[in-house]
Amino acid sequence: MNQNHGLRTLLVAAAASLLTTGAWAENPSAPQGKTPAADKAERAPANAAGKAEKAADVAGDKAAKTAKDVKDGKDAIDPAAKADERAARKAKEHDAQREKLAATWKGPVSDPLRHELRLHAERLARLERIKAVAEKEKDAPTAEKAAKLVTKENERHAGWMTKNTPVIGAAPAVGAPPVAPTAPADGKGGAK
Repeated sequence: MNQNHGLRTLLVAAAASLLTTGAWAENPSAPQGKTPAADKAERAPANAAGKAEKAADVAGDKAAKTAKDVKDGKDAIDPAAKADERAARKAKEHDAQREKLAATWKGPVSDPLRHELRLHAERLARLERIKAVAEKEKDAPTAEKAAKLVTKENERHAGWMTKNTPVIGAAPAVGAPPVAPTAPADGKGGAK
């Protein structure tokens, strides 16, 4: 960085001398004083020193803040520890969700149930993303519509789960056809 700064200072000085000679050649009767470019070239080292001092102050402030945080009990967080902490939290949330779903389903996970859960998750993810982008772009009508669709999708899913959740020990309805997974509508026509 110091080499780059020295090269920059040299280039500024060379440009200043070229500009002053060029200006004098165009108007020899002009007074021979300092030009703004020469003035700038002379101030460049002082400005660089000021910038270096400012950068050192900022670095010192960051170090002081880190020291204060450590003193207050806020240790500097190691990225590896942060990743381990995130993985542990995620595993704990997954276990809690598994227990909740096992209590709700009261039975094994069938293909139609798996398909419904996947469909519901995909729809919610899309709608939440649409809502987030709309809020970021300050598009209130789209954000409101996405929120309404999230509510509608949650109601649809709750209805499906109420109607189709298997219960252990319950006999299938007499004469009822077996529930087959439905393929998502892809919007394309033609034979399937």
